[in-house]
Amino acid sequence: MTLKVFISYAKENKSEALKYFDKLEGLGLEPWLDEKKLLPGEKWENTISDAFHNSQVIILLMSPKSVDKRGFVQREAKWALKKLEEKLDNDIYIIPIMIEHCEVPTSISSIVQYIDGTRDESWMRIVSSLKKAAEQYGIPFSPEKEYGPYIVSTETLNDIWNGKPGYNTEIDYPIFKSSLKNIVAKELSNYFYSRAQCVVINNRVSKFEQYYELPYEIGDFMATNSRWDNFNIEYADPNIISLSYVVNIYYAGAAHHNYEFETFNFDTRDVIRKIELQHIIKNESLPQLSKLVITALCKEYWNRHKASPDDYQIEQFNEGAGEDWSNFRSYLIGKEGLIFLFSPYQLSSFADGSWIVEIPYYDLRECLQDDGAYNLLISPTP
Repeated sequence: MTLKVFISYAKENKSEALKYFDKLEGLGLEPWLDEKKLLPGEKWENTISDAFHNSQVIILLMSPKSVDKRGFVQREAKWALKKLEEKLDNDIYIIPIMIEHCEVPTSISSIVQYIDGTRDESWMRIVSSLKKAAEQYGIPFSPEKEYGPYIVSTETLNDIWNGKPGYNTEIDYPIFKSSLKNIVAKELSNYFYSRAQCVVINNRVSKFEQYYELPYEIGDFMATNSRWDNFNIEYADPNIISLSYVVNIYYAGAAHHNYEFETFNFDTRDVIRKIELQHIIKNESLPQLSKLVITALCKEYWNRHKASPDDYQIEQFNEGAGEDWSNFRSYLIGKEGLIFLFSPYQLSSFADGSWIVEIPYYDLRECLQDDGAYNLLISPTP
């Protein structure tokens, strides 16, 4: 059993809502967000209502857009306040989070304490509230998760400055602990903390490069260059670890945000050493790898659209997953196969989103290096 968390937000704050969804999911919770959970053809009003009433915690994302908006946002807030009357005085049920400075409605501020989500320590406070809520329901909750020989927790670096444009950066990074692989755990922790620090610094806008004609108020989301990175560990054992980052980027004034993948694969037998795809796949097998991936993409296209890809889409697949090693730079080492991740625009339009396909090792058996990194998966731990 996991803690069910409903996220209420205004559509103008969708990017922020998606960030919270990813972070909550990373904690092992069960967040609900219409953007992620509603299926085509569902009666959305009934589905949202059911998800709301089945959740144990309601997160209200507050901004000038949401507190002044009529419709579902206000209705969900009223539902939550009404249901709060059934709770004990010290129960955690509503967690209001101010994601942009706004006047918090007295109907909320007079009853429950809100969290200023623009402050660096806000995520720690949110996690503490969720932990207490889980305890109320007798649900196990630990920000630490076990992956192979490692116990992994999540930390976040936050950096905000308001300007035209300003910047807002939130980078999650893993902290590893291990009695079996202590040196490796320290190196992994240092590596990803250093990555987070570099991203934060590189995302800072120079104060000498301001564009005061930007038609948005200072502090508005659309006046801010935003980046938020969330990680996921695909596989870990004493020999190998494989993880990915979803890198979300929004440039001030843009119509929408974009995202891309970064993947990290390490040989962890004694210290961490990067594993390149060519350490797994023979150089001469690149054409066969490309063919396998394109076939898998066509199958995925069918699963999505219930139709075969047309000539234009086939051309896009052949270009974005053609015989070039750089096309396969984002890959993960899974337990059963290699997983290839393609960011929006690499294979199709942004509306089609990303593409992720897994090629089983059995299908790759003729492509594998005889003495390559694949052997780490089948070799006994040293």
